[in-house]
Amino acid sequence: MLSTPPAMTISASPHLMVRAAIPTASNPEPHRRLRVVPGT
Repeated sequence: MLSTPPAMTISASPHLMVRAAIPTASNPEPHRRLRVVPGT
């Protein structure tokens, strides 16, 4: 039989995951970015 093997799941290395998490952790929460002020 000629068939293609299933795709392999490859996890990112812990070093890359930490580098990706740092900018995310330094950003404000989405609900804190919105300011609501009373209308004039």
